[in-house]
Amino acid sequence: MGLRLRAHLPRLPPAALDRRDHPRVGESARRLLVEMGGYDPRSLVVTGSPKFDELVRSASRVDRDALRASLGASRDERLVVVASRFRGIRQTHQSIGSAFPMLVRAVEGLGDVRCLVKPHPAEPAAPYEAVLRELGARRVRVLSPTSDLMRLIHAADALVTVESLSAVEALVLDRPVLVLNMPTNLREMVDQGVALGVAVGEDPTPALKDLLFDAEIRGRLEAARRLYLSDAAHGVDGRATERILALVHDAAGRPAGERPPGRA
Repeated sequence: MGLRLRAHLPRLPPAALDRRDHPRVGESARRLLVEMGGYDPRSLVVTGSPKFDELVRSASRVDRDALRASLGASRDERLVVVASRFRGIRQTHQSIGSAFPMLVRAVEGLGDVRCLVKPHPAEPAAPYEAVLRELGARRVRVLSPTSDLMRLIHAADALVTVESLSAVEALVLDRPVLVLNMPTNLREMVDQGVALGVAVGEDPTPALKDLLFDAEIRGRLEAARRLYLSDAAHGVDGRATERILALVHDAAGRPAGERPPGRA
């Protein structure tokens, strides 16, 4: 019997599904496998994500004030991290390039906001830097593509992206998310009220301001985040590894070929 753990994806294409019994991160992945992949629900076990559990634990080991200071952000400033491709890799995927100048103007105009751009590892920093030079930006800085994104999200007050799955990790760490150039492959998050979205060609200033400063909107996003993570990753309750080990031990004691019953 093969066991495989997959990290949560907002949308898991049928081509990515195999036919072996294995644990699933959350109920949303389980539904996709049953409805789109034709799996027997009894063969799927919801476990949660050890990666997400460790990410939450790691937050307690971070000196956030010191980290923010090392990145040039004071306690009184809101720190926005951008993680996205500047150019799309195919027509089916969006990228941030067309929206980046408007985002820079939004950050520069809000005051008490700083922005750090983490380019995709497969792209250079140069296209971002060219925009900053053209606009004379003072509150936006481009980092190396090799920068540690998780370190940046620990320091951030919000994440801005287009299609990066770092949005899920930001939600795990209770950081609100803004998705630009909608619709994108992260539209499910926006549709469920977990993230704010800005359509292609729209000024992101109002949404960014709401994301950073509007307590009511941030409260609604937080409530939606809790529901989303409960559905997508078993609530990130710290017990994913325990459930996986229990499943392995359980499976090892079963006769060959016998499938485990489904579990919630």
